[in-house]
Amino acid sequence: MKKIVSVFLLAIIFACSSSNREIYIKYKDLSEGGQWNASDEIFFKVNVEDVAATYELKFFFRCLEGFQYKNMNIKVTQISPSKIEEVKEYSLKVFGEEGEILGEELGSIYDSETVVETSKKFDESGVYIFKVESNMSVNVIKNALELGLAVTKSE
Repeated sequence: MKKIVSVFLLAIIFACSSSNREIYIKYKDLSEGGQWNASDEIFFKVNVEDVAATYELKFFFRCLEGFQYKNMNIKVTQISPSKIEEVKEYSLKVFGEEGEILGEELGSIYDSETVVETSKKFDESGVYIFKVESNMSVNVIKNALELGLAVTKSE
């Protein structure tokens, strides 16, 4: 079921795109059984060819009903093709102040998206690795299903 929903949502995203600006979009499963352990790392490999362009970075977070936090805090280590590391922390918004889902709801599955950078520049062409870790104050995040990353050329 989870895979079907992922494929369906990715198809919608691609169908709604008005141009060929997306250079990368992918979801990754988190820990088995809907838990994201503090020791788990998620890796995304993004090939950047146009260093003159600016990019938008967006994270998607998919969780189950019962997710207990308003935000999902993550630590992202960007590793350039020449192995230079840059670490940033982001807070992915899941629920609003009144407890409302800030995204799409499909049954008991919630999808949220958070733009974390709107004018990202890459210094060199090649494959960048984005290593993502939970940056929450607990060791196990329950009801967490998937994390996604989209890299899109800015207009």
